[in-house]
Amino acid sequence: MPPKKVVCKVILQALTFSFLFSCFIYFFMKDQLVTFMKGRTTITRRVENVNSVEFPTITICFDPATKLSVAKKYGIEKYSDKFNQDIPNRTLPQVFDEMSYGFDEDYSIRNYNGQKIHLGLNEIDAYHSTVKMQFQVEAIQTFNSGTCIKLEPRFEMVSISSNRIRLSIQLSSIIGTKDKIDSVLFIFTSNRSWINISGGHWPQFKPLIVRVGLIREYTHLILQPEEEFFQDGKESTADCLKDFFDRQNCSYPCWVTTIPGVPFCPTTKEFKCVKQALRNQEFLDCFMTKKATYYSLNERKENPYHKDKYASKTDVNIGIKSMQKVINEEVFVLTLPDLIGSVGGSLGLFFGFSFSAVLFSCLKRLFQFKIGQHSNNKET
Repeated sequence: MPPKKVVCKVILQALTFSFLFSCFIYFFMKDQLVTFMKGRTTITRRVENVNSVEFPTITICFDPATKLSVAKKYGIEKYSDKFNQDIPNRTLPQVFDEMSYGFDEDYSIRNYNGQKIHLGLNEIDAYHSTVKMQFQVEAIQTFNSGTCIKLEPRFEMVSISSNRIRLSIQLSSIIGTKDKIDSVLFIFTSNRSWINISGGHWPQFKPLIVRVGLIREYTHLILQPEEEFFQDGKESTADCLKDFFDRQNCSYPCWVTTIPGVPFCPTTKEFKCVKQALRNQEFLDCFMTKKATYYSLNERKENPYHKDKYASKTDVNIGIKSMQKVINEEVFVLTLPDLIGSVGGSLGLFFGFSFSAVLFSCLKRLFQFKIGQHSNNKET
């Protein structure tokens, strides 16, 4: 074969390979590399039978969250005013507590058998069962919902015999018309994620919030526990937040919602120093977690009226039906071994079964034909 023909053949083969390789990169490899470099993830889901289930932490809030009569008394027109407006001879905690509905003052909570629930450790009978369920009951301050009551379980559910609790919310007759409560909010979280309720920060998942109108006599709620694992997050939101506020350049590190270990700001002066944290990404990152337990609503039933339609009382039955847990896990769409295997395998298949072999065969026959013609011309 003449040198010029050989050079032309090599150049055509190189151009063909380059064209095919460019097509491969554009149509396949580019998307794979972008997916890998951006660390894209997806959620896998499975259902498992388990030996124990975490009973939900039940946080009870009200709508409206604060008293209209107190807001008008102090000229407060929006929820943030109660943190930013100085009230003569009143501290921030005093104004906040006065505006909120008081536990055992404006309302009470009882078990189905009439047992009154108090602040501190409570031993509550499971619904129609001899099983005792321990709850730590505390008041927590929140941005949007005023003061709420948190019932945090001190047990794990190991059988369906302890799967239900029935609570009765009774409003006091001293609540005026202006301060009438329309409904009760039940927020279901784990004993780790309840702290997110205070500021309303839920960057990775949403809690189950069930609204129950006070005109409802009885509401039956069946929950499904779910567990989700994330690639990034903090081990403890509470510890992260406490450390964050301790590092602020303020004379009195404090906050205006409930954070374990962080005191409530006594005046607007202290709050103004730390409130810049709301715009700090480090503050928001504290609400990211590696593992989250939350709940979905499987079933809701509301009984018809049997007593007084206008009674300021409602009963709520909360339970879990089975010893099963839904597991959701965040995983990478492509890991490095997946990328290598996917690109390598596809590259081999692309060049092995693509039309490159056909093109090279045609090129070879073309050059052989040209050589044959060249030889015939020489002979003649």
